[in-house]
Amino acid sequence: SLRSAGRPASAVTTLSMSGTQERKKVVVTGVGCVCSTGVGSQNFFDNLVAGKSGIQKMPAWASEMPCTVGSIVDEKSGWTGPEQWMDKKDARRAGRYVHFSMAASKLALEEAKLDVTKVDAANFGVIIGSGIGAVEHFEAEADVFTKAGKGGAGLKAISADLIPSLTANTASATVALEVPLRRRRILSLYICL
Repeated sequence: SLRSAGRPASAVTTLSMSGTQERKKVVVTGVGCVCSTGVGSQNFFDNLVAGKSGIQKMPAWASEMPCTVGSIVDEKSGWTGPEQWMDKKDARRAGRYVHFSMAASKLALEEAKLDVTKVDAANFGVIIGSGIGAVEHFEAEADVFTKAGKGGAGLKAISADLIPSLTANTASATVALEVPLRRRRILSLYICL
């Protein structure tokens, strides 16, 4: 178990708040991991301790890329697909980053044994960091646009779901609606310089 491996079940972290606000303490009671090293905090931790790496040879679809290795969340890491974590229709419309965010959020809530219906909504929220939304949808819709002949025909051919799937806050909004947490949703936007 995580405790027997020397990792506490929960940890207290002090966050430095900006401005004149006082420092507040946050208790982390559940962790949800979705990464190439393992899906689920225990699976992830066990694989780390065992020295297993999530790095692997890139699949055939990435053959045009200059890098031949990568960190891919797939069945080898324990990923069984988004339908385990969200409605099939919603999963089809959402990007992989939303799938992973939903799975990680539900895993964290499960680990915390937290009943969100009994939590003060003013003290509970969703924070998900992302640089952009579903890039795979952008690539697919760019192909649709090009094949439709560009211009007006191309614009009519692309999905109305493109812009919502591209926005970086889609994951936090989707999780907040599913959980349900309608009051607080925070997006941390990351960029590479």
